[in-house]
Amino acid sequence: MVDKAQNQSLMIVLVQHGGSFEAVMNILIDSGVTCAAVAESQSIESIMQLDMPIFAGLAAMLPKAIGSRVVIAVASDQSASTAFGRLEELPRDDRPIAIILPSIRVLGTEA
Repeated sequence: MVDKAQNQSLMIVLVQHGGSFEAVMNILIDSGVTCAAVAESQSIESIMQLDMPIFAGLAAMLPKAIGSRVVIAVASDQSASTAFGRLEELPRDDRPIAIILPSIRVLGTEA
């Protein structure tokens, strides 16, 4: 019996709010990374600014972007690698933070 996770990876992509989200999504879809979920997230900096008044004085020094979107995907090693390579080709200011992790076991995806 072959383990389904043998050729699958977990891909996590953090995209700052802005114009690059559509480009990132197009790259993922075109690369075959489609078993994914997208979640809205809030940066630690924005939490410090909004929810922790003791750090309010640091607001001027922190980035203005307060949120981002996180894409969590299970993909074939080949699709994840292709997507990662294409993400690296984006202009530096539009590049997301991305990581590919090997999977040991995967439940709920098709072979």
